[in-house]
Amino acid sequence: MPLSARRRLAAACALAALIVPTGCEQVRSKIAPPQFEPPKITLDVGRRVESELGMVVSIDEAASRAGAWILAEGGNAVDAAIATAFALAVTHPQAGNIGGGGFMIIHTPEGEVDAVDYRETAPLAFDHDVFLDERGGLDRRKRSDPFLLVGVPGTIAGLHLAHEKYGSRSWNVLLQPAIDLAQKGFVVPPLLAADVYANREKLAMHPATRNLFFDAQGRPIEAGTRLVQPELASVLRAVATEGPDVFYTGWIAKAVAQHVENNGGLLRANDFARYDAKWRKPIRTEIATGELYGMPPPSSGGVAVPQILGILAGYQLGAIDPVGPIVAHITAEAMRRAFRDRAHYLGDPDFSAIPVADLLNQKHIDSMRESIDLARATKSGTLWPEPVPAGGTETTHFSVIDRNGMAVSNTTTLEQQFGGGIIVGGLGFLLNNELGDFNAKAGMTDARGNIGTAANLPDSSKRPLSSMTPSIFSRNGKVEVITGSPGGRTIINTVAQVLFRRILLGQEPTQCVWAPRMHHQWFPDQLVLERDRWPEQTIEQLKQRGHTIVYRDRLGSAQSIFRDEYNKFIGVGDRRRDGWAAAPNIILPAGYYVNKPKK
Repeated sequence: MPLSARRRLAAACALAALIVPTGCEQVRSKIAPPQFEPPKITLDVGRRVESELGMVVSIDEAASRAGAWILAEGGNAVDAAIATAFALAVTHPQAGNIGGGGFMIIHTPEGEVDAVDYRETAPLAFDHDVFLDERGGLDRRKRSDPFLLVGVPGTIAGLHLAHEKYGSRSWNVLLQPAIDLAQKGFVVPPLLAADVYANREKLAMHPATRNLFFDAQGRPIEAGTRLVQPELASVLRAVATEGPDVFYTGWIAKAVAQHVENNGGLLRANDFARYDAKWRKPIRTEIATGELYGMPPPSSGGVAVPQILGILAGYQLGAIDPVGPIVAHITAEAMRRAFRDRAHYLGDPDFSAIPVADLLNQKHIDSMRESIDLARATKSGTLWPEPVPAGGTETTHFSVIDRNGMAVSNTTTLEQQFGGGIIVGGLGFLLNNELGDFNAKAGMTDARGNIGTAANLPDSSKRPLSSMTPSIFSRNGKVEVITGSPGGRTIINTVAQVLFRRILLGQEPTQCVWAPRMHHQWFPDQLVLERDRWPEQTIEQLKQRGHTIVYRDRLGSAQSIFRDEYNKFIGVGDRRRDGWAAAPNIILPAGYYVNKPKK
C-alpha cells in the first residue's frame, strides 16, 4: 500500500476512534476511557508537489502553508485562497496586499465559473488632465507622485465578496493565519531581503515604512531575521472581527485618506465608502477540446491570451522544437498582434464599449495569423491604424484547488514593488500606486511603449487597464490548469506560454513552468528573451528574421497547478521568484482544530 494511502488509513482510524456520545450526560464507566491523540496535520511542501487532497501554490512558503492548512481543516478552495491572500499581505509585502487590488476566477466542481474584479479605482477628483501641466503637456512629476497615484484599495472588498458566495469557513478564521504571522513574526526569506535592499531608497523616504523595513542603525532588514508587524496585526484583527466596513467606512479609511490628503494626493474617505468589488462574467474560449476561462476587462489578459493561443493553434507545432526558431518566431509575432489590439481597444468596460466578441472572433484571429510572414519579423509600426512616431512592476499570483475540484486563480498587485512605498503610521500596510497604469495623455502612443488611446485615459472612479491574467483551463468540466503570473505587461505572455506548452504541446507540468520564456509587447519593437536560456542557434535565426533581441534575467513567475490523467494535482512553484507548492496529507472533519471552542 502506498505511503500516502497508509497515512490516510491511519488518520481515518484515529478519527473514528474520536467519536463519542453527544448527549448531555454521559454514562460513567469504572474503566477510564482511552486517551487519543488528535491526528497531526503535516503538509507536503516543495517546488513541485503531487496530491489528491488539494493544492496551494504561491510565491511564499508561509502563505502556501496557510492556505494548505485551511484545506486540511476542511475548507474549500475559496477559503484557502482568502487565507493565502491575507498571509501574503504579511509575508510578501512587495505585492501581497490589503492596500492594493486584483482579480479572481473561481471554477466550481459543478462547472460554474465566476470572476471577481477587485481592481483599484480612481478617486472622484481624478480627471483626464490629472497628469498634465498648465499647457496640456505631460507633467512627469505628477506622473511619478506616489500620493497622486494611490487608488482605492479593493483587496478586502473582493475577498469578502467571494467569501459571501462561496466561503464555507468563518471569515475571522480565514484571517487568523495572517494575524499570527504579523503578531508573532516570521523569518525574512532571501527574496524579501533582496527586494527591500533593491528598493531601499524608496522605502526610506516614508517614516512608517522606514521603521518597518530598516533596523535602528538604518540598515535594510536581512534574511534570517524575524519581522514582527504588530500594527498590521491590529488592522487584520479589526477586519477579521468587524468585516470590510472598518476598512471602507471606519477608522482605517479615515486614516489613509487623511495621510494622502496631507501629502497632496486626491484620495478621500468618501472614495473608500463608494468602492464596490464587482462580479464579472469570465471570458470563455474554446481551445484544444477544452474551455479557457480568463478575466474580462479591465484585465487585458483575458482577451490577449486566447488571441495568442488561437493564432498558435492554427499551426502544426507539436513536432517542432519548442525552443527552436520557428516556434519562437511565430510566438513573438502572435504576441505582437495581441498587444496591438490591447493598446488600441481595451480599458474599463464601465466607461468604454470594449469589443471583446469582435477581438476574439475566429475571422479576426485568422486574419492576425494570415498577416504573419514566416520568414520575416513584422515591423510593429505597420500594424497600427495611425502613424506612430519613431522613437518594473510587482504583482503576485497564486493558484488553489481543493479535493472536490473547486479551483481559484488569483492575481493581486500594488503596481510597483512595495507600491509607492507609503505606509500610514499605525496601520502597517503599504498603499498601491496603481493609477500609474492609466494612459498619461491622449494621443501619446509612441515607439517607446507609451500608449495614449482613449479607452484607458484617467477618469473619476475609473479602473485602470491591467495586465493581470488569472486563468483556468478545464476539459469536460474538470479543471486541468490553473495559472497566472506577476510581471507587468509580461504577465500576458508568461501565462500564454504556460498554457501553450500544456494544452497545445502536451508538455509535462514542470517543463511548462520552468521552460525559457520570451516577451513581445508590440512597442518597443523588440523581442525580450530570458538571458542564457535560449539556444544560440535560435537567437541567431531570430536576428536573421529581423527581430531586435534584448535580454532579461527572468520573465514572470507562474505559480501553477495541473491535473494529470490520473486526477492527481501537481503543484509547481516557479523558481524564478521563489514559488512554493503546499498540499495537505489529511482532511480533518470541518472545524476540528480551527473552529474548536477554546477552554
